[in-house]
Amino acid sequence: TIFKCNNPLTVTNQTQGMNTATIGAVLVGDYEDNELSEDTKNSARKLNVYLNMGWDFRFICLHKDTKATLCPGKYAEKYLRQFCYGKVPNH
Repeated sequence: TIFKCNNPLTVTNQTQGMNTATIGAVLVGDYEDNELSEDTKNSARKLNVYLNMGWDFRFICLHKDTKATLCPGKYAEKYLRQFCYGKVPNH
């Protein structure tokens, strides 16, 4: 299930120093210790396609690309890394 929590044009607090220029997406779960389900993988893929149709992104990155954190977890990173591109500003 994909939930839209905010208007993408609303500034939210998801990544310190990057909040005014980013859209945040969250996979709920512990993906440091657990594999992603096929449903979660499908939802992430569909969200990626949807967002890339409506926005001109300069980069797509993971939370751990912007600060020292385990987020999104090693199993999520293994799957999500295929969607990442571009250089994260100031990193």
